[in-house]
Amino acid sequence: MDKDKKIWSKELPFKVPEGYFNEFESNLFQKINIEEKEEVVTPVKKLSVFAPWIGMAAAFLIIALVYKQLPERIFPDTFMQTESVQSIEFYQVTPADYFKEYELLEFISETESLIILPDSTFFDAIDEEELIMLTLFY
Repeated sequence: MDKDKKIWSKELPFKVPEGYFNEFESNLFQKINIEEKEEVVTPVKKLSVFAPWIGMAAAFLIIALVYKQLPERIFPDTFMQTESVQSIEFYQVTPADYFKEYELLEFISETESLIILPDSTFFDAIDEEELIMLTLFY
């Protein structure tokens, strides 16, 4: 109990100003009214709405350009080689290129036991219409 008396006998270090709670309610409502008056609705600009989308599109465009252009600039020899290989493959000659249509028809009509399937390399350069014509004459 002696300890409690020592604690309670001391003066409190903090004091509330006199009349504070009498004016507290009116001061609080004044501050709330001031804050409500200060709130102004700012109009939303169109640029601020589209800015994230424009930024994302620009980022993807930069990534695509780097993905396409960077390897070509670092290793130009490999890209030149692939182009030349593609051009060689483009001009490859198939066995069907050596014969004309009437020679093929004659060859097919002479050898009845010969079975040539449409997916064979013999018919690589022949399109579907020519293949249908060949089967009609056979």
